[in-house]
Amino acid sequence: MPSLAEFLGTVLSDVSRARVAADVEAMKIAQAYAANTLLRHMPVPRFRLPEIQVEAPVLVEGVSGEGGGGAGKPPWEAPTAAELSKVMRRTFAEEGLRPDPNERRRAYRAVQRRARVALEAGPRALLDPRKAVSDLGASAVTALAPALARTGASDETRARVASSLKKGFEALLTQKLLAAPGLNVLVGSSAIKEHRDGESLVKIRLTVAEDAYELVTEAKDGETETRLVPE
Repeated sequence: MPSLAEFLGTVLSDVSRARVAADVEAMKIAQAYAANTLLRHMPVPRFRLPEIQVEAPVLVEGVSGEGGGGAGKPPWEAPTAAELSKVMRRTFAEEGLRPDPNERRRAYRAVQRRARVALEAGPRALLDPRKAVSDLGASAVTALAPALARTGASDETRARVASSLKKGFEALLTQKLLAAPGLNVLVGSSAIKEHRDGESLVKIRLTVAEDAYELVTEAKDGETETRLVPE
């Protein structure tokens, strides 16, 4: 049973493939024109798909998943204390930091407390993950201040530690992102014909406007870079 996103994605993918097939056919015709003395001066026919309207009935079977993004729900699963501590231990190892056990515990507890505040406060669905990871990194650096001072860490080292922690917390939140719930639908004609409850039948009217990208190749720092840019 496909989700509504899978169904619409397939429709859009098929439209894109139709445009590809049309362009390939135009290329074949161009080659045939070029080989003919009479046709080579004629314009090569090429058809575009500036707008396509699709109307399709679907049956809504239910909602799948319990993802984030709904009203009052965060977009990620809350990281555990062990996961937060793991990010900090990795940073300690990468930066050569050796806080004593008490300093470690203080830093772990400070980040855990800050995580509860930074990831739960306010309208949870509108939280800015960049601010959240910045708060966690700042809390960790503040808690590690005695250890950094004891080792004579420079301002550059402190900034590097803060940056490493923020990257680690950001990667952790990315792993904890939740997929939004989706609609499960039936799209087969036989299932729709057999269905008697019209309340679950939804008609989707989809207008697809054509757009295109161009491959642009540029030389940068001695290397060739190819980018997609709007046509």
